[in-house]
Amino acid sequence: MLFRSSVTVPSGLTLVDRVSFDLPERSLMAIVGPSGAGKSTLLGVLSGLRDPSAGTVLYQGRDLHREGEDLVQRIGFVPQADLLHDGLTVRNSLRYTEQLRLSPDTTLEERDRRIDEVLAQLGMSHRAEARIDRLSGGERKRVNVATELLTQPSLLLLDEPASGLDAGLERTLMRLLRELADDGRTIIVVTHSLESLDLCDRVMVLAPGGVPAYYGHPAGLEDRFGHDDLVETFHHLATGPGDWRDPRLAAAPPRADFGSSESTGSTSAGPRRRSREWFAQLGALTSRFISVIASDRRNLALLLAQADRKSTRLNSSHSSVSRMPSSA
Repeated sequence: MLFRSSVTVPSGLTLVDRVSFDLPERSLMAIVGPSGAGKSTLLGVLSGLRDPSAGTVLYQGRDLHREGEDLVQRIGFVPQADLLHDGLTVRNSLRYTEQLRLSPDTTLEERDRRIDEVLAQLGMSHRAEARIDRLSGGERKRVNVATELLTQPSLLLLDEPASGLDAGLERTLMRLLRELADDGRTIIVVTHSLESLDLCDRVMVLAPGGVPAYYGHPAGLEDRFGHDDLVETFHHLATGPGDWRDPRLAAAPPRADFGSSESTGSTSAGPRRRSREWFAQLGALTSRFISVIASDRRNLALLLAQADRKSTRLNSSHSSVSRMPSSA
């Protein structure tokens, strides 16, 4: 991946300031820095969810923001927010995800086989039939990762996956990401945790305003900042004056008008296929909604009781009207 980009909002505030890096495949990269350093914004540009104001993002030799949807589909994105439905089992949750993302031609046997492969890869096979609300914090994070691995992305992006985990679980999760990178994926993770940076191939340190203060191997952090205490470094980055830009990093060349050019790499799937996929996704969403409601017995009982009371009131109202004498 080759990244040379900036992000500036209409008010003139710069969120990502000429960040530049070249990340080899099969690498694990951490993006760290104090609050307000533009880490999540940078991840949004890397995922294709947000266009840069200037610059370019090349992935597998193609422009991520110009080449169409087929390239974005190779990217998995795990947001910081937990999007799991507590009432579903792990397997059912992943089944609904497959219905939304995989081809409608994929058989149930093929889908279950893919779920088994992903759960085995994440060490979660023994929890396949457990309800989401009965998982530990670390297990929930793994299911979130599993949701993205179902489509076999070559690039996996994670926003604060260790948030809320203790040091031991955070280390376990980072080791898992290390294994996924060694298995052939490129992994980029935004994190506030600094204990496991030694597992990474590259570290990007951002100063407030999205200024790249360091990019390279974790072993080079001490030489760059004069000590190995990144907590102290973040304090200086957030409060200290001066230009924190790493002079060894090339500035990102400007290239504006993202989104204004026509896509050159996308291909149309045809109206019939898109219509079929739309109906399949609608069916999956409806089925999941019913399953989530039905899994919460207390809420389901309340909904049925409310419906029964409403029906009783309506019947009573109709009976009263029918008994009223007609006017002459």
